[in-house]
Amino acid sequence: MSHFSTPGCACAPPDAPALLHTADEAAAILKVSPGTLRRWRRENTGPTYVKVGCRVGYRHQDLVDYVASCVVVPEVAA
Repeated sequence: MSHFSTPGCACAPPDAPALLHTADEAAAILKVSPGTLRRWRRENTGPTYVKVGCRVGYRHQDLVDYVASCVVVPEVAA
């Protein structure tokens, strides 16, 4: 588990939710592989992410927004 999601970290108040999901956690939420997330970052696509030093994290709301942006509404044939 990375520092981003370590419960009880002195950087966050007790019982505070993790601010960032790790890439592995984000991949599981999106049901893609961590390699897909790496490729999306390289290609400047996919969900918004945060870099703190050399670490990558994903805010939960950014993952929700990304999924919402991927909704496709099929056209009804006339």
